[in-house]
Amino acid sequence: PVASLSPFEMVVNRAKKALKRAATIGMKQAALMAFIAIMPPMWLTYTGLEEYEIYHPLKWASARIMISFGTMLFMVAMAYRQLPLDLVPDWVPFVGKMDDLIAGLVAGIGLTITFIGWHFGMGPKPVEAVLVVNAFSYAWTALYPVKVAAVW
Repeated sequence: PVASLSPFEMVVNRAKKALKRAATIGMKQAALMAFIAIMPPMWLTYTGLEEYEIYHPLKWASARIMISFGTMLFMVAMAYRQLPLDLVPDWVPFVGKMDDLIAGLVAGIGLTITFIGWHFGMGPKPVEAVLVVNAFSYAWTALYPVKVAAVW
């Protein structure tokens, strides 16, 4: 004979399951956000670049820096795509899926930069690589006020 649960026990069991699921989602969210936040400082430490050197395009056009930057971009973008809770919820019309699409685009850009760095190696700096690096440096400079505002 199976004992049936009272309505109160059923509610308690559902609440326990919901709390367990929320805790799991929260831990995954926290771990991925920590990974996303720590990757750029780790990359700067790995490359040995100082903050003022970030804006100098020729510093970027080396194989080691381009490969590591492309890999970091790819990893951060893929980590963002795995977040349980997006910055823009998916149910928002039109824009809800846009952040995931942009993250996919950034991942593709990261793979492209990695390939450019690997393909051209330590030889002469190709015009294409310098153009890509210049575009990123201009974008970084343009977005700097947003970065400062986000910190405050």
